[in-house]
Amino acid sequence: MNFSDLIIGAMIGYAGYKLGEKVQKIRQERGDEEYGLGDFVSEVFEDLSGEGRKLREND
Repeated sequence: MNFSDLIIGAMIGYAGYKLGEKVQKIRQERGDEEYGLGDFVSEVFEDLSGEGRKLREND
């Protein structure tokens, strides 16, 4: 393992952490404890295809 592997691992970990924060924020706003990563990804793809509602950017 070299330094670039360490940096890439840290970036992936940080992205996962921020994604988890976003999902948790949506859960709290909607009052939906069943909402998870799969729901988030589905909404993102629906949004990208223009068929879904827009996710609000609260950051």
